[in-house]
Amino acid sequence: ANIFIYKMTIEIDSNDVIRLMLQFMKENNLNESAKILQKESGVSLNTVNSIESFISDIQHGRWESVLSQLSLVSLPLEKSSNLYEQIIFELLEIGEKELAIELLKKAEPLEYLKNEQATRYHKLVNLCQRPSFNPSDAYEGGLTKEKRRHEIAESLSNEVTVVQPSRLLSIIKQSLKYQ
Repeated sequence: ANIFIYKMTIEIDSNDVIRLMLQFMKENNLNESAKILQKESGVSLNTVNSIESFISDIQHGRWESVLSQLSLVSLPLEKSSNLYEQIIFELLEIGEKELAIELLKKAEPLEYLKNEQATRYHKLVNLCQRPSFNPSDAYEGGLTKEKRRHEIAESLSNEVTVVQPSRLLSIIKQSLKYQ
C-alpha cells in the first residue's frame, strides 16, 4: 500500500499575527505592551467586545467606557476629535470645567483640532472659560446632545469590528492537537 503524504504550505500575513498578539494583549490587560506593539508595527486592532454595547455607551454618554474600549483603536483624527469635542461639551455641562480643560490640553485629537480647525478649537477654549455652560453655544444648527451622540455612534461604529474572543489561544490549541 502506497501512502502519500502531502505537505501543505500556508502563507500567513505578519499583520494578522500581530493582530492576534494585540487581541491577546488586550484581553489580558497588557495595554501598554499592546500600545508599543501597535506603534512599532503600525498595525491596529480596531475591535470592541460588542458593537451594540459600544453604540449604547456612546448614546448614553458613558465616556469612560467608550474611551477604554477605544484605547487600542486607531481612528481617523477627524472622528476622534468629534468624540473628544463632545466629551468636553458634556464635562462642561456637568460642571467638570477643570477636567475639560485638562482634556483640551492633553488629548491628541484636540491637538489635531487646534492645528487643523483652529476655529472649532478656540470655541472649546472659550466654552471652558465661561462661568456656565449653555447648550445652544455648543450645539449649532438645531443639533442636540442626543443627536450629536447618535452621529458620533454611527460614525465610530463604522471604524470598529467584533472578533471572536481568545483567537490566539484557540489557534495554539488547534495546532497542538494536530501536531
